[in-house]
Amino acid sequence: MGSPAANCITSNSYTLEYCDSSFKTHEFTGTVFGSQINFKVLKMDSSLFIWIGLLSKEMLGDLCLAMATRFQPMPISTHFFGEFTDIVSPTFAKKLAKRLGKQVFLSYNITDNNMLPEIEKILCEEIKKNPQCF
Repeated sequence: MGSPAANCITSNSYTLEYCDSSFKTHEFTGTVFGSQINFKVLKMDSSLFIWIGLLSKEMLGDLCLAMATRFQPMPISTHFFGEFTDIVSPTFAKKLAKRLGKQVFLSYNITDNNMLPEIEKILCEEIKKNPQCF
């Protein structure tokens, strides 16, 4: 990073020091039924944000969180926004949280539920290929 003085902002009331981010990003695509599916991963210290959507229609229309608890073997999940009657996102997030052993924020923006098995397969293959990104 260089010398500490070069990475600091100092005033009379505070000192602000810049540091390297612990966030890492990873992006990949796959094709399901002729549609380009985009996957974006933001790896944080003890959690992940995974966005899945059509390459042609990038939006944040759904968000849920899944995490393990000490009270039950399957992770719990909650839906922050999106279609609350749809159980695809929370169920998918639970599977990922269990598999990866960390909190998973999942934004699953695919409306065709027939694509889900293939999307899961692409994501699982990527996790096996690049575990350091997850």
